[in-house]
Formats: sequence, structure tokens, C-alpha cells
Amino acid sequence: MTVTLSSGGFFWALQAICALHRKPFSAELAMQQLAPPYTLESFASALRAYPFEAELKKAKAAALHRESFPLVVWMAAATPAVPEDDGKNLP
Repeated sequence: MTVTLSSGGFFWALQAICALHRKPFSAELAMQQLAPPYTLESFASALRAYPFEAELKKAKAAALHRESFPLVVWMAAATPAVPEDDGKNLP
């Protein structure tokens, strides 16, 4: 499944990582060079172009302390539990 990011979130995160590492960043130039769609894969590719070491990984929140920092985290929405149908809710 491809996760699509808003252009604002994409460029904000890219700018924030550049600022953290004191790398020059021009939002205008980045918007000219990086075309939509803005996905997690294209974000990792943009980071490598700056050049940062970037990879996509899935991790549980409890395991984040084992990852290399700094890191960017996108949290998945929780899937609500569906109660089992015991037949009591039928009309």
C-alpha cells in the first residue's frame, strides 16, 4: 500500500531534517525538483538526494528505541476492533 503525503507535510519534514543537520534548503527549488506524487518512497528518495542515509522500515512504537536517531515517524491510524456478531443485535 502506498502512503500519500500532503505537499506541505512532505516539504516541511524535508526542510526540518535539513535544518537539523544544518544543510541548505530552498523550498522553492525543492518544489521545482521534486514532483508529485508525494509518498513515503519519494520522501526517502528526496532525502537520499540531499544526501542523507534514508530507508523505509516498519517498527512498533515499543521498538523505536533500537532505531538510529534522528528518525521520521509516520503513525498509522489504529484500526477499530469490530465486535463479534452474537446475534443479539438483530431486529
